[in-house]
Amino acid sequence: MAQDYSSIRIMRHFYLCQEIKSPLQARADWPEKDFVKVLQAQKKKIGRIKDGEIKEKLKSDSYRYEGYQAATWSLRKISLKYCSVFPNMGGREWAFGTIHDLLPRFRDPVFESPQSQIWALKKMAALWAAHLPIIVWQKGSSLRIDDGSHRAMAMALAGIDEVEAYVGVFMSQPTPPRVAPIAPPVAPAKAAVAVPPMPAPKKAAPVAPTAKKAKAKAAPRRPKKSSK
Repeated sequence: MAQDYSSIRIMRHFYLCQEIKSPLQARADWPEKDFVKVLQAQKKKIGRIKDGEIKEKLKSDSYRYEGYQAATWSLRKISLKYCSVFPNMGGREWAFGTIHDLLPRFRDPVFESPQSQIWALKKMAALWAAHLPIIVWQKGSSLRIDDGSHRAMAMALAGIDEVEAYVGVFMSQPTPPRVAPIAPPVAPAKAAVAVPPMPAPKKAAPVAPTAKKAKAKAAPRRPKKSSK
């Protein structure tokens, strides 16, 4: 059964995930005991931070700062297969859509280098699944990952589908941040070209009368002879 959680807990978890990246990703062969030890130490460190300070740390990220507080949260098991990843995750222009659709591309070295961070995370997939839930937005029946797309993809590549996630559902707004579909880029409108006004038609110059016509016009008329 899903259990409800406060928004401040989600903020703390998000902050934990950011702070834990460097120490846990420094090696790919963590024994679970050591992994848990590092994770618990980081949790205790963040647990000593006051709620107000946690909120202050997230203020620069307005989508999450406002979104996390405007949602109801639960921790439950979800299927990764049809979760959408964070758009363009890690700067990958081609990474958009569900994990199910993206798996072939991540397995293709043309798209994802064999030296990619994803493969290092894949070696720790079972540890991520057991100890660090991802954060997900729910809109209707669809799910989109807000934090943890790299971990989720690494777990999917390792054959793990069912994982724990903090799932957020909005209370007052119809569409959570980062969940609305991204509109395709629109080509910039061409600048209107100014059309100069048509010049007024020129009046035709008066035609000078010919010499013959001018003479005829100038000559006085002879009086008609009266018949007696």
